[in-house]
Amino acid sequence: MKNLISFILIGLLCACTPVKRTLSDKPEGDLNESVYRISSYCPIEGDCKVNRIKNVSLQVKEVRDGNRGEMYYELIPSESSDVVIYSYNKAVDDVLMDGFYREEIVFEIPKENQRIILEHRNLQDVKMLFGRFCYCKGETGYYKVKRGSANIKYSDSRIRASLDIQILDVPQLIKKVSFTVD
Repeated sequence: MKNLISFILIGLLCACTPVKRTLSDKPEGDLNESVYRISSYCPIEGDCKVNRIKNVSLQVKEVRDGNRGEMYYELIPSESSDVVIYSYNKAVDDVLMDGFYREEIVFEIPKENQRIILEHRNLQDVKMLFGRFCYCKGETGYYKVKRGSANIKYSDSRIRASLDIQILDVPQLIKKVSFTVD
């Protein structure tokens, strides 16, 4: 009996070991997804990933309905730029119908070997958007990033980015991200 209790306690201790998720690689699988490496913190309640869409440009659009406006983007074919999407998807209980939560940081990068360092309103030089999607009435959709900084380097078909952004319009979980994407 003592051996059984000891075995169960050891099993519980091993199962309760905290998981550190500050460094993640793209899981094996879909060949259409980008190869990436995230070197910043990703909240343990969900998953972070990076996708690079080659040969496209961001076209940001805004629809006004009275005082309320909705922003969205379209991807337009372009040989001179790529679009990068960093996303965080919070794991939720499947029983909850409206329990989803996702954040995205979207930006466009010219296809040139270069380094781009931007701050605050200059982040719009790469058309940077922040998206928040949840069942949060009046606090979802895309927002232009107007506060923060970005250090982006494009070389040898690899993009390295370090972003620190702040959105004043809505709450956000993802503020500082660092990643490399091929």
